Amino acid sequence: MRLANTVNSSMLSATRCAVFGLPHARRIMQNSSQATISVTRPCVGIVREVYSKWERRAPLCPQHVRELTKDGVSVHVQPSKSRVFTDKEYEEAGAKMTDDLSSAHVILGVKQVPAEQLLHEKTYMFFSHTIKGQMANMPLLHECLRKKIRLIDYECITLGGKLNGKRQIAFGAWAGRAGMLNALRGIGERLLAKGYTSPFLNIGSSYMYSSFEDAKCAVQRVGEAIRSNGIHPDLAPFVVVFTSNGKASQGAQEVFSLLPHQWVHPSQLKDLPADTGHVFGCVVNVEDTAQHHLGEAFKRDEYYSHGVARYTSNFHETVAPFTSALINCTYWDERFPRLLTKQHLTEHYEKGIKKLIAVADIACDVGGSVEFLERISSVEKPFYLYDVANRCIVDSLDEDGVLMMGVDILPSELPREASMHFGEILVNLLRPLLTSDPATPYEEQGSQLPPELHGAIITNNGQFAPRFEYIQKICAERDRHSSLKKKENGHDLDILGTAEGTTCVSLHGHLFDTGLINKAFDLLEENHARFHLIHCEVHPNLRAKSISSATIEISASDRDALQEVLGRLETLLRSLPLAEASMTQVKPASSAIAPTNTMPKIMESNSAYLRNNKDAAAMSMPSDASPLYCRSFLPKRKQHVVCLGAGMVSEPLVEWLSRDSNITIQVISGVAGQAQALAQRMRRANVTGRTVDVLQDADTIQHLCSTADCVVSLLPATMHLPIAEACIRARTSLVTASYVSDEMQQLHVRAQEAGISILCEMGLDPGMDHMSAMKIIDEVKLEGGTVTSFASWCGGLPSPEAANNPLRYKFSWSPRGVLSAS
Repeated sequence: MRLANTVNSSMLSATRCAVFGLPHARRIMQNSSQATISVTRPCVGIVREVYSKWERRAPLCPQHVRELTKDGVSVHVQPSKSRVFTDKEYEEAGAKMTDDLSSAHVILGVKQVPAEQLLHEKTYMFFSHTIKGQMANMPLLHECLRKKIRLIDYECITLGGKLNGKRQIAFGAWAGRAGMLNALRGIGERLLAKGYTSPFLNIGSSYMYSSFEDAKCAVQRVGEAIRSNGIHPDLAPFVVVFTSNGKASQGAQEVFSLLPHQWVHPSQLKDLPADTGHVFGCVVNVEDTAQHHLGEAFKRDEYYSHGVARYTSNFHETVAPFTSALINCTYWDERFPRLLTKQHLTEHYEKGIKKLIAVADIACDVGGSVEFLERISSVEKPFYLYDVANRCIVDSLDEDGVLMMGVDILPSELPREASMHFGEILVNLLRPLLTSDPATPYEEQGSQLPPELHGAIITNNGQFAPRFEYIQKICAERDRHSSLKKKENGHDLDILGTAEGTTCVSLHGHLFDTGLINKAFDLLEENHARFHLIHCEVHPNLRAKSISSATIEISASDRDALQEVLGRLETLLRSLPLAEASMTQVKPASSAIAPTNTMPKIMESNSAYLRNNKDAAAMSMPSDASPLYCRSFLPKRKQHVVCLGAGMVSEPLVEWLSRDSNITIQVISGVAGQAQALAQRMRRANVTGRTVDVLQDADTIQHLCSTADCVVSLLPATMHLPIAEACIRARTSLVTASYVSDEMQQLHVRAQEAGISILCEMGLDPGMDHMSAMKIIDEVKLEGGTVTSFASWCGGLPSPEAANNPLRYKFSWSPRGVLSAS
């Protein structure tokens, strides 16, 4: 139905149907008998993409424009010479080609619109890359606020409007399809460099085909060649491994399935026949390679909640040695074990295991689950080589190593089909959006929009939507943080990074959907602490209840004030059990100033990564353009701990310490085989066992103390004194699980002179009792309560029904220890 420029009130109900509700109808005159209404047709604008020369996608295709115009919606499209769809195609679909989008009520793009081109009081939809506080895009966000723009980010359009919900509009499958095509091309080139001709050499990169159908035909021809002539026997069995089974992986598998293939389970890899007539495919999920530290069965919720604290990965042992090409589509962050590290690959080469030809990292996570993906690669130059022997990357594919691919805008290589897929979802979201009024308060828009759209609004009417207010705090603190920098000897020295009262904490949990991140920032402000967001991870695709993470540098007036702030943060985490949150301290980023000769290399290798906000199956971005963010560029110093004793108390200590691969633990026992058995139960490369008689072999004990960063004595209390003497001579700190004896107290001055700490058990009071008491008191105060009195009872007092002996007491620890402490 075509609308006239004006209608009377009797026509109003019919016209509303045609234009989804006509929120843009304007009443200009009314009298007692008739109302005259001026109706502006709802209008959608499509911007010209200027983000990258390779960005040829469009949010809506000509066929979607045709659908909208038939429904009475005007579509204005900015002309473009690079867009995959021509201006003529849009015109024929009913669009108006114009640079002026001022008539549009909703303006669509794929990537960010330049800040200076944003129009006042409009609704924009595009990938803004702002929800992690990315500094490079803060001017864009500032303009959205200043111009009262309603900004909706595609990345935030999730099921039910939950920030950590499943994304409803994305390009993941097309990243997988394009990535698999590129991987096949890379395999062909790498094999040629190794002296093998192969059918894979006849496949080009995704962008070299006019359509995905053409690309599929090319892969099918390669499949026919493999079926007829086979691959070289040296390469058989040729195994392609896909990590995870998400949208990106499924897209890659679709392309792979065009080859003559056989799917196998990870457990079958080691026994595959050397069949040259087809290739083998294997999908590896996390449960296939994750191993519980204590040998327990895999539990998905436990894995995603605790990660490396409870699980390791045996991918390098059970999968990688049999893999020809790895297509990595899995999400990863530092909470989870890596699939392959540089050390794993070095060990493979030392053993003569060189089957791995290529890695195509669709997730495109630099330094992530595949540690040796050291930089992003470009569409024009998608491949480089990781030189295993020298642990470096080289551009030539002729060296000895593994071919790497990490293109971060893969969907743009298949722009026509990717745009069609994207537009099919987006066009339906536009209908309710066109009926809503962006001038109404944010809360009221909840009744006008479905939760998927309402929850994706970042800015509205010059303000942040409540769930994104944390971005403003990030920006404000970043400004304050930068003002504390000072010039000295031609270098910027960060006061926050050198202050005593400074640390860096990593928060993990449901940070956003529970409001924890906002509460944490509020708490820091209320306690006059300075903070700086270093790194933020938001993962809407990980699982139904997804975990996010944030690394924050916190600075207070002194160390005591800092400890108080950290204690309050821990109390906050405990008060929000639904957040399932944890907090760990990590090395402050600003204290790790990279040597000046390495900085240009770091900046050069990651400039594309920091400049091009990633458009891959999984997204992991630093919060600003500095290369010094925690995960990738802050190597931890290796530390060595000697644990004396291998009894029941030792095992949990060794298990906990060994979770950090930067700590090596040597367990010592006087009982033959006991320490070695404990190390074997750990199943970790950083734990070893040794038999030494502590009382008889003083020289060996002295040597062990001298080589350690810390000694932990879990021996009987009577054996601690000679160990302490050895530690003082070696200037190595000592930790024991026994009380301070008179003899140990006499070592106080000597320990001070040696510059070491001897830490003994604090005991129930003032240790555990006082700490648990303060936990309860802090939680009461956090909720606004007042403590009027407090009393605690503890010890081995059993419940009345269990007090079934004359003393009505039961030993909960060593009877001798109870008597000696009484």
